[in-house]
Amino acid sequence: MRKKHPLRRSYTHLQPKKKYTAWVNECSYHDCHETENLSKCVYCRKYYCNKHLQAKPTSAPPWIDKEPLWRIENAHPCPEFIPKTAEPIIIPPLKPRPHPTQPPLPTPPEPSFLDKTRRWFSYRWFYFKNYQLKKLLFILAFVGVCYYLYLNPQYIQRGTEILQNLTRNITISTGVSKPEINTSEIELEIHNLVNTERQKNGLAPLQLDAKLSDIARAHSVDMAINHYFSHYNLESQDPTSRGIPAGYTCYKNYGSYYTNGLGENIFQNNLYSSVTYTNGVVSSYDWNTQDEIASSTVSGWMSSPGHRGNILNVTYDREGIGVAISSDDKVYVTQDFC
Repeated sequence: MRKKHPLRRSYTHLQPKKKYTAWVNECSYHDCHETENLSKCVYCRKYYCNKHLQAKPTSAPPWIDKEPLWRIENAHPCPEFIPKTAEPIIIPPLKPRPHPTQPPLPTPPEPSFLDKTRRWFSYRWFYFKNYQLKKLLFILAFVGVCYYLYLNPQYIQRGTEILQNLTRNITISTGVSKPEINTSEIELEIHNLVNTERQKNGLAPLQLDAKLSDIARAHSVDMAINHYFSHYNLESQDPTSRGIPAGYTCYKNYGSYYTNGLGENIFQNNLYSSVTYTNGVVSSYDWNTQDEIASSTVSGWMSSPGHRGNILNVTYDREGIGVAISSDDKVYVTQDFC
């Protein structure tokens, strides 16, 4: 029997183990039970037969420019197809408008000086809660300032006189009266103008969905209160994510494909078109009527290819309109589709 050389060693235990591959017995496409010639999709990593291997988007909005893709027959709906191939949505910049002076909606009262001071110290306290030395130095400095002011009351009296002189010189402007705006009437007018544009292009009119209007109106109010303009709210929720908590889903099955999700158009308008100043003071506004606000909103959407595509989309059969007015006289309009 031949002996092995003492320096010859076997390194088979160092070779990497073969990866386990799950056994796929049929195509992942619904109603397809093909078991031969299966391949993996490069986007969703699922196995499909050669007939259903091609990927397509799961829904049309908001990728309107890729509409021919999700109409391909025998292609499987791939959730990862659009995020890996589509370009990001670019909202066109809006023309800046001058800021008004009088808010149209009731705003919360301005916090008092004591509330601001209490809030300031509260923030600083939580900031220094993990730093005991800094907290101690801050407290000592605060006590030292209070003791110094106690020994020198003339500084407090001087500050009181300055504040009194400032309050005497402050004059509050009453502003210019503005017309009363009914947001419900603007919503209905926008809905009628949208259906007019669809009928011009040979499409069926959209139904005004009350529940969908509540979702759109809530987003407009949120933008008006927090002063932002985006399809995503401050919690990073898109239209579909905002509709789910409200119990609203938009799933449509067309046989070879299906859509799931809400489409959305937003627009930022103004209560006035121009402002007149006299000696540096606002003397008059050129207020827009409700019809002018509605018509300029729809015409602005129709001038944008992406917004126009949503309005003239053949798969949509209902919509919701929500209008809200901010404290700086901006009109926020949200239009949700299903």
